[in-house]
Amino acid sequence: IEELWSIQKQNENWRWRQFISQQLTDFCALFSPETTANSIMPLMFALCRDKFSAVRNVAAFHMGSLVCRLLKENKDWYNSCREQIYSFCRSANYLERQLFVRMAYAMHCTVPVDVFENDYLYELLRLGTDPVSNVRLALSSLFQAQFARHPIWSERAEVRATVWKLLKDQDKDVTTLAEQILNDWGENRKEPEEIDRRISFLLREVIRQETEPAEAEDELKPFQEETIEEQNKKANNNDADRMDTGS
Repeated sequence: IEELWSIQKQNENWRWRQFISQQLTDFCALFSPETTANSIMPLMFALCRDKFSAVRNVAAFHMGSLVCRLLKENKDWYNSCREQIYSFCRSANYLERQLFVRMAYAMHCTVPVDVFENDYLYELLRLGTDPVSNVRLALSSLFQAQFARHPIWSERAEVRATVWKLLKDQDKDVTTLAEQILNDWGENRKEPEEIDRRISFLLREVIRQETEPAEAEDELKPFQEETIEEQNKKANNNDADRMDTGS
């Protein structure tokens, strides 16, 4: 571990730091849970803040392995890791927000679906309105490469609403990727007014999906009782009609 930190602190050759970044997934599996939490995790985040983008990008790509290991071993360790990940997506530095998109790219492939949805998806979608176009472009690239055909995320109303918002982006590269996603979904670009209506509809779907289960459970029994009562009434009426006809 000491040797790894000595390499991380070297300023002469960034390629050595890139090299140890490439091994981070193996380190997460190789070392004990305590060493992973107390040494590998700080090392990974230090590499994610390296002054060279080549080092940062490689380190971020291994974030899913760290998250999975900590989830398995200790909730407090995982919570600590999650808060440090949040420091990227909520950072004032756009490069760190952009790097969070790369972390999300890695995590959505490895982290359990419910964990990714509850802890990271909405932080990711917030970047659809980021003031820096490079961040929005990174998000669009992730959507186009991974989410457009994903069996779960491609069907989520909040994801689709974010894509439709990106379609209105002022950056041409962002809108081009959004159009490609719509083509993958079999949808065509529409006029601005129709786009706004589509976004509003999808956002209402998000609210409906969040509230529908509890409402449906409350309404199910009265609906069933009413239906049975109506059926009995109709059956009695039919019997009466037959008796009248027979007489």
